[in-house]
Amino acid sequence: MHMPGANRILLPRSSTIRFQRGWVTGTPGRRNALGRMIPQPTVFDRQGREHRFDDLVGSGFVVIGADADLRDSMTAHQVAAWAALGARFVTVRRSFSTADDPDVVIDTTGSLTDWMKRFHARVLVVRPDRFVAATDATGLDVPAPRGNLDRTTSATSHAPAPSPTPIRA
Repeated sequence: MHMPGANRILLPRSSTIRFQRGWVTGTPGRRNALGRMIPQPTVFDRQGREHRFDDLVGSGFVVIGADADLRDSMTAHQVAAWAALGARFVTVRRSFSTADDPDVVIDTTGSLTDWMKRFHARVLVVRPDRFVAATDATGLDVPAPRGNLDRTTSATSHAPAPSPTPIRA
């Protein structure tokens, strides 16, 4: 049976999908973007080609700045820590600009930048599963390892964790 509009009512929207606890910097809440899945708008690259946001930025960590160089909101340590995790740094703009920056994504509908403004965030760090891990409003440090995350590298120092002391029988 076909029911027009049923998917819109029955399926959750990415704006409503969020978790209460997880690998994030800060505490997810109703008024921040932490733990929320980001919208997936159609965006354009610098050459004017249309893409889905995920397809354009790739599958790893992404640090997103809205209409400004996101590195202005981050310390050198934070930039280095996210870069060590393979994060891509992207600026999202609402219109094409004359700057020749390959890491600019054009969101002509404004859906991503408006979503960020709704949660008072100019910078987001998005995990590979597309949930928000950190924002400039809640802190941009790499969260501490937890659960099944690799503990061989410290998230804050990027130095190898101490090796366990061998047990002698």
